[in-house]
Amino acid sequence: MKTFPPAFVKHTITKLKEIAKIMKKLSCLLVAGLLVFGVSEAQDVKGPKAKNYKPWKEQAKKGTIVVYADEPAVKGPSYKNKKAWEAEAVKVNITSPTESRQQVTGPKAKNRKVWKKE
Repeated sequence: MKTFPPAFVKHTITKLKEIAKIMKKLSCLLVAGLLVFGVSEAQDVKGPKAKNYKPWKEQAKKGTIVVYADEPAVKGPSYKNKKAWEAEAVKVNITSPTESRQQVTGPKAKNRKVWKKE
């Protein structure tokens, strides 16, 4: 078995530690840059328009929910040996209008009984 001189080993270890520090700094800078870019791109509206934006006055969008209706639950060893890629699931689209109720304010809102339908 070949042995290296202690000075060489010490020098190599210090170089590797320096490289590790540099890689940590670069990865932190990359993550910070991506976060800054993501935040800046997420805001379409800027300035006073963004400050005074009232989302509750926007027309609500209709949403579609995609649900995979799975086969009945299998129990026991057959469930353990079941292959996920062989499952036969049916894709079902559920559409529901997202309508908002009238906003109740004042004494009516204070005395509103949540459990009663209006």
